[in-house]
Amino acid sequence: MTHNTDTLIDALVAHARPVRRLAPPGRRAWHLLALAAGVLLALVLLRGLRPDLADCLATTAFVVGLLAALATAIAGTLAALLLAAPDRPRSWIALPLGAAALWLGAVGVGCLRAWVPLAPGMVTAAELANCFATVVLAATPVTIGLLWQLRRAVPLRPGLPLAAAVLAASGFTSVVLSLVHSINASVMILAWNVVIVGALALVHALASRLLPPNEPA
Repeated sequence: MTHNTDTLIDALVAHARPVRRLAPPGRRAWHLLALAAGVLLALVLLRGLRPDLADCLATTAFVVGLLAALATAIAGTLAALLLAAPDRPRSWIALPLGAAALWLGAVGVGCLRAWVPLAPGMVTAAELANCFATVVLAATPVTIGLLWQLRRAVPLRPGLPLAAAVLAASGFTSVVLSLVHSINASVMILAWNVVIVGALALVHALASRLLPPNEPA
């Protein structure tokens, strides 16, 4: 029995390949947030800031929602990377939930306060298409960056890091839309963002099942 065990160990050692250790979750989170900041800067330069931003910043609900969305993006990014490690407790999923609840609550309050009948033609198809394009441009690179960071992880519960990634990308996209768009259609915008981020996460999950695992670095 001992001889067989020694033979097995020798065989495993002979075929072992060096594995590059992952950087700490905090450091990788900063890399992703730097990517998000670059995307935000590019979209602001491309689209410009919304003309009524100064008036919005004087509104408590807008400021609270903006800061809570930013906190959701940061906390969701860190939670996704922590939950991707098999030795981390699942309670890390609670990290972005408080900020997300505050963000969605502020969005709801803002919608109720701004609830006024829209005149015909006030929101055109071109404006809605422009809003949708901004969602795609904001959410896609950040989500791809998150999924790229998660590709080498081996989580025991893959749904949790993906859920945290959805919250992170949604919070970031909300920050971008709050700064560059003046259309107050928060529910529709959030729905679009969830669909886009969820679709990318689904593609990643299916690909991880169909494709062979990555070779160790």
